[in-house]
Amino acid sequence: MKKNGFTVVELVVSFALTMIIVIMLLQVVTTVKNLYISAGIKTEMLNKQALINRAINQEFSTKTINSALRCGKGCVTFVYEDMTSSKLVVDKTNNTIAFNNYSTKLVSGSKFGEINISTETLLGIDINKNNSILILDIPIVHQLLPDDNYGVNIVYQYDSRTTAIGNILLDDNDETNSYGSILLKGADNMIWMAGVAYEEPGWYTVTSDGKTIVSNNPAVTVSGNIDVNQLGLQTITYTWNVNGKSIVKKRNIYVTNTSLTYDYTGDYQVFTANVSGTYKVELWGAQGGGTKGGKGAYVSGNLELQENEELYVYVGENPTYVNGSCYQTNPNNSFNGSTRGSCAGAGGATDIRLKRTTNWYDSASLASRIMVAGAGGGAYYTEQGSGGYGGELVGGDGTGTNNANNTYYAGKGATQTQYSLGVPAPGTSLAGAGYYAGESGNGGNAGGGSSYISGHTGCVAIKSETDVNPKAGCSNGTSNQACSYHYSGKKFTNTKMIAGNKSMPTHNGKSNMVGNSGNGYAKITLISQQDATTINI
Repeated sequence: MKKNGFTVVELVVSFALTMIIVIMLLQVVTTVKNLYISAGIKTEMLNKQALINRAINQEFSTKTINSALRCGKGCVTFVYEDMTSSKLVVDKTNNTIAFNNYSTKLVSGSKFGEINISTETLLGIDINKNNSILILDIPIVHQLLPDDNYGVNIVYQYDSRTTAIGNILLDDNDETNSYGSILLKGADNMIWMAGVAYEEPGWYTVTSDGKTIVSNNPAVTVSGNIDVNQLGLQTITYTWNVNGKSIVKKRNIYVTNTSLTYDYTGDYQVFTANVSGTYKVELWGAQGGGTKGGKGAYVSGNLELQENEELYVYVGENPTYVNGSCYQTNPNNSFNGSTRGSCAGAGGATDIRLKRTTNWYDSASLASRIMVAGAGGGAYYTEQGSGGYGGELVGGDGTGTNNANNTYYAGKGATQTQYSLGVPAPGTSLAGAGYYAGESGNGGNAGGGSSYISGHTGCVAIKSETDVNPKAGCSNGTSNQACSYHYSGKKFTNTKMIAGNKSMPTHNGKSNMVGNSGNGYAKITLISQQDATTINI
């Protein structure tokens, strides 16, 4: 029978298919439209970013800043050596940013992020050379591009001994000084090395209109003396009487040793950061027990610390014979090396921890280690072979046997995941301690411990204080740097590992030696000071 037209079912199906196609086309059109809009916004924001950054860079690259001062709400004036000036204004209310004659309004839908203005001073830089950097980070983000920053990101190098760039505040307070200001060359908070003669960096006086700036104005009275042989905080006060008003400025100077060093004591030692900055940490693991105990490893790295932040330093012990008899100086253990006595005990690792406990071998304390220098393994049989050296990612193997049948064998070096975390396995005491302790072997010379640095490629971090298994997806020797990051988030930069059978720096840093002999050692040095301010404006 011949059919004319469509049945109801066919009509419904056709309508449904048509609607599906329409919806899909609408989704495609919407996606294309959003991509087109995002691309247009991105292009516009990139253009504005390039213009404002170029305006600032052109001034900073051709002129030398001698001071920076507040000029009202969200405003900073940079004054140059030729006495010209530039003004940077961030206006959150009207969503504008301006520098000198260039001003622009943010793209609709965008806003300022959290502004960070920071300075960092490197220590030990020669006079008349740039020793500091100023970082201007003024993020601008768009709601459709939340992960991108289209703002100002400028780094300016300067000599803090002649330039007055202190705490630059871009906040919502629009008060201005109607009398005048004192700007300190150098920094409001300074570190000074003990025993080095103090040299006053100087100051500027600035009139209330910002137009008259005088270097080392003799009208300013300076009071206070710095005793470079007295460690701790000292203060210098600057007073300027102008327009019937007494303007007072203070400089805090912390006198400290160049480096703090730590020898073996048999207990943890506390390091406290005097200032916020970058510290270089160097550790040497201890040598294993016996006359041919493996030598300790060396590790180093730079770590960012905040003022008053504490680290706990554990320096390993080298267990020794007494008059050639079968006793250690500490017969019950070797500190940071073994909880079991032996004629030639384990060398003690040297490490940095975030947590201290009554016993150094407490699991929570061991889990908090962010840097470890592996120790050498003990040498029980000195007629042949030796204990394994403290290693880099992997400790050195012990060598030699004690009989023709090889029933006594030497232990293997530790890795990033074996043999035993921190402490030699139960029933042994010869294996060198480290991030992981080495293998003791069967009556033979023991393997050395491995080293660990959070942030060093190839290291394998544990998951948490209670879960000491390697991170998921990580394996020994991995090239994934993130695999090395300690669960605390603390990580080092410019890291270095040197095994105990290689040339490494001596403790004073003036020469080199092959492996570390005797007890372990630690040194922490402030290498740069930070003066950072994060302001919501």
